[in-house]
Amino acid sequence: MDGSERSGINFVGYEWEYVEEYARELGLRVERVLTAPPRGMGDGPLRVIRQQVRDGVIVCTCAAEDWGETR
Repeated sequence: MDGSERSGINFVGYEWEYVEEYARELGLRVERVLTAPPRGMGDGPLRVIRQQVRDGVIVCTCAAEDWGETR
């Protein structure tokens, strides 16, 4: 069991930049996977929407927040 599983860390819902910084402080390895946005990348931050642990690496699937107008 790696450090992320033992500590019960859950990054889902957090902005990617926070996750990356916090994981570095804790000495945890993280990796980002991006989902394909329907209308290109917006101006909003990336949020973690899914988290898995693979071979000691926390894999965070991120989606861009889109605060623009809907069509």
